[in-house]
Amino acid sequence: MVRFCDREVDCVEYSSLTRAGILAYFLPDHKEDMLCVYDSFDAMGYVGVITYDSFKNSLSVNGAIKQEYVILNTDIWKNAREYFRYREKELMVDRLLPVLDEEYRLICFAYEDVDANREIRMLRELSEHSEALQFSDLYPEYQCVRIYEFNELAYFFAKYLESQNISVQVQGEMWRNFFAGKECEVPEYACLTVYAEGVAGKKQNILENILQSVSVEFECIDQIYETNIKKGIFCNAEESWEKLAERLKKEREIVIIGTDIAAQRTYGFLIKNEINVCCFMGEHQQRKKMYGKKILNSYEVRSTYKLPIYIECTSKGSAWGIGGVDNYDYIGCERNKRFILLRDYIEVPDDSVIDAIRNRKTALIGDRYLCQRLYEYLIQNGVVVERCLVMLPQDDAFEEILGKQANHTDKDITWLTVYPEAWDWDVTWLKEEERIMSYCQEKEIDDYSDCFSDIETYVNVESKGILPDQLKPKKIVIGSIDDHSGNVFFRGLLDSHPSILMIADYAHLNNNLFWVCVSLSMVCAKNILPVFWETYGDIAAETIYDKQLFNKKMEQLLEHKNRVTSQQLFVMFHVAYRAVSETQ
Repeated sequence: MVRFCDREVDCVEYSSLTRAGILAYFLPDHKEDMLCVYDSFDAMGYVGVITYDSFKNSLSVNGAIKQEYVILNTDIWKNAREYFRYREKELMVDRLLPVLDEEYRLICFAYEDVDANREIRMLRELSEHSEALQFSDLYPEYQCVRIYEFNELAYFFAKYLESQNISVQVQGEMWRNFFAGKECEVPEYACLTVYAEGVAGKKQNILENILQSVSVEFECIDQIYETNIKKGIFCNAEESWEKLAERLKKEREIVIIGTDIAAQRTYGFLIKNEINVCCFMGEHQQRKKMYGKKILNSYEVRSTYKLPIYIECTSKGSAWGIGGVDNYDYIGCERNKRFILLRDYIEVPDDSVIDAIRNRKTALIGDRYLCQRLYEYLIQNGVVVERCLVMLPQDDAFEEILGKQANHTDKDITWLTVYPEAWDWDVTWLKEEERIMSYCQEKEIDDYSDCFSDIETYVNVESKGILPDQLKPKKIVIGSIDDHSGNVFFRGLLDSHPSILMIADYAHLNNNLFWVCVSLSMVCAKNILPVFWETYGDIAAETIYDKQLFNKKMEQLLEHKNRVTSQQLFVMFHVAYRAVSETQ
């Protein structure tokens, strides 16, 4: 939402500008100040403004002059939105857009109030839905609305009220060319007063104005809209998933917001439903592609595609403004039309990520045992694995364990990075990710996915295992419960319960037992204990106090077995730990 402010500026003639002079102006601690450039002080022809940010990022005096501006007329809202949507500013002064009158004289400056985009969206939807409850339905006691001061939200609120045949009286010089209003000859108690710029008025410090939204001054809009939600008139989803899917199948500019696991599952789910995705949107990404699709930042998306449809993968409740709905609506992407919270329509299955790679060739790189386990899973699910590189423990080298020699830069290959998602883990494990990323950069691998380094995704790989009867818990087994999972209180109640097996405290072994079990499940049974102590000995020692007794119990459980599943190992670890803890 666009607001306005006055700003003290220093003026300079264009002919007198030099880089040395500009630098001398900003350096004595004037980085938040602004130079206004005129062609001459006689004609006062506006040229532009110079800020410290524009100066330091330019190679010439002309390049330092910011010539963007908006004219104070009915097109100002559209033009200002276009300016602000493409820019992220470091300094507060660079968030100001000069506002000129019809004769190109500087009047004031415009800036954004992002929080108030919420009410802008609500007003638009209220105006478009005649069946919705409106102002008079919730506030029948008011015959007139009086609005003090001027900004974009105040303007659209006045226009909305006028369309509802509510008398509107406006106060403020800037209203003159936008909205006439009229005198309200009604009792004072029948008039609602709105202070569009807040009851405290404008602050001298522009930073305070920018950081303090006036959204709260228009609370009546929120009340009207939210009442419509509660009445079921405005809904999060406007159609069924089946109808939405049919509509999306016809689109060719679908953008998935994010590159995280939720975004990757969404991509696989959409591909499975024959919905084409053109790219992922992510800021400051090292990788350039994922599953063969480009990863673009928000500016690149807007520059590349004319009418993209954005898919948000993690949030629910679009009618309530969740998930960035208000800001996308403000730039023209209406919710449920060009901005969709997918979870309002359907929950994407956890294993949908496999559909993202089913029709692509893949290569694995990462932890030896995790890659071996994942290779088995992918082959069983019809995924073509061209190459598999695993890390050698003694140095930073990688070993080829799959005979095919795929080209690193093959555009049809997606590399799957596989390493433990460490929580409170030894720094050695964290270095695995650094080694893999360094290798990818060295080999110019720009299409890779970390989906199988995520514990939630890897759980789906392991969920196919079945415990034999003799190892199924007879009572209750509680495994790793992270302290950030919301179960601290629950775990405290269960601690020391005679029917519950639990590894003590929140030690490294407990917190990362999942990855330990998956890795060791790829080792033959007779080598599990040697590999376990060689790999995890230091961290296991702080939890397992009697190594000899622990090994004895584990050997009994592993006896006469060639290979065990990760689920079996998970139970075995708890049983062996209980045998040790009962002797203390």
